[in-house]
Amino acid sequence: MATVSEVTMRDIKRDLDELRGDLKHMVAGGFKTRERVADAKSRLWNSAHNLELCTEEQFKDAYNAIRHQGAKAVELGRENIEKRPLITLLSALGVGLVLGRFLLRR
Repeated sequence: MATVSEVTMRDIKRDLDELRGDLKHMVAGGFKTRERVADAKSRLWNSAHNLELCTEEQFKDAYNAIRHQGAKAVELGRENIEKRPLITLLSALGVGLVLGRFLLRR
């Protein structure tokens, strides 16, 4: 049974052999290689641009969703304060007292 390092070494050797063959074809191709590199560079830039646009769109969607949820939470808070002003006031007073005690202890 082959160990992990033996399998890895075989894979690395196979990859190196493939790279050698690719390099021979590239050197033999000369001008074609330059065209391929330019084409690959162009495709890479196009892919990067598309990724940027996609990411920007997803960011805007997430930002708008967060804004919408935040606005809903603020509105819900306002409604609760309007419905129960005394309970809200007492709750805020209680939280303030508890925080004040913790801060004074330090």
